[in-house]
Amino acid sequence: MVALTQTVIDLLVRPECLERIQSEIRTVMKDGVVTVEALNQLPLLDSFMKESWRLLDFGAFTINRVAKVDATLPNGITVPKGFTVSIPTYLTHRNSKFYDDPTTFDANRFINDPRMRAGYLADVSPEYLFFGYGKIICPGRHIAIRIIKSVIVKMLLTYDIALCDVTRIPTPSWYGLFCVPDHRVTASFEERHIEVQ
Repeated sequence: MVALTQTVIDLLVRPECLERIQSEIRTVMKDGVVTVEALNQLPLLDSFMKESWRLLDFGAFTINRVAKVDATLPNGITVPKGFTVSIPTYLTHRNSKFYDDPTTFDANRFINDPRMRAGYLADVSPEYLFFGYGKIICPGRHIAIRIIKSVIVKMLLTYDIALCDVTRIPTPSWYGLFCVPDHRVTASFEERHIEVQ
């Protein structure tokens, strides 16, 4: 729900992106039917969602583990048994070694990625940790992505949406080390008069 909410907020505050993505969706789904094949033909939406999630993060440290045994890392640092090790997802997703202009939202950041293909949103790497990494990767990420994309696509096929208060920029809220979308955002939904199955 957090990823869906933040993606919709990011669409609302970027009407030019919203318009391009609505056009992409309407071109791919001329008959209004949402299918897996059609969902896999939306590179603009995929890139937008991945960028939205890169900058959202669920928290400062989303991957935390407790060492079961003493371990010495390749750089010589020893991690004692019982010690918690965390990966700074927030900082990783904003690292200029991995991303050009990392704090700027770029809806096209991932559009020319050579890995862009069906299922691309579910891919992870050491520099993109939204779903975890390695043995601790989210096993339900494929179905979660399909559900979120289906909801967004159906919503944009059925409604014209807009931010109600365009004078206030939505800002995620931090609760300790955890981040959630701005709960004060309100949007208008005007039903489109197009037959959608």
